[in-house]
Amino acid sequence: MGRKNAKKKKNGDGGKRSASVHKGSIEITRSGMGYVTVEDLHRDVLIRPQHFQTALHGDKVEIEVVKHTSAGRMEGVVTKVLERKQLEFIGYIQFQKNHIFFLPDTERPMPDLYIHQSKLNGAVNGDRVVVKLTSWDKEKRVPEGEVVETVDKNDLN
Repeated sequence: MGRKNAKKKKNGDGGKRSASVHKGSIEITRSGMGYVTVEDLHRDVLIRPQHFQTALHGDKVEIEVVKHTSAGRMEGVVTKVLERKQLEFIGYIQFQKNHIFFLPDTERPMPDLYIHQSKLNGAVNGDRVVVKLTSWDKEKRVPEGEVVETVDKNDLN
């Protein structure tokens, strides 16, 4: 049989990697790098920010190890968010031209959430609020949320 009849299995990247899939929790550092601790691995797996998909700090995720460095470090990509650690966040509402965003008040990197005007529930620009994450598809680059509570200005520390 010639080469034209031989078939190669491909795994979506031209067959360059031998994938191993694992489950664990992602920890995102203040510098923006992610690390997933997996029970059956001797070291955590480095996840670069562009490979988080829709994962947030503390989420249980499924990852694929895609690279082993010469120093023994494994690098991976998040393939699926299995369970959210947190759905509600505290931060500030910010109006920008035709869009309204929620800016989270956290030391850990997190994307701004888009808030539709109908989901403000009385909040105004600059208010400190509690927002619930309502949707975030891979296709949509921006997560969406709704205001569930406006924090009383007297309760600010």
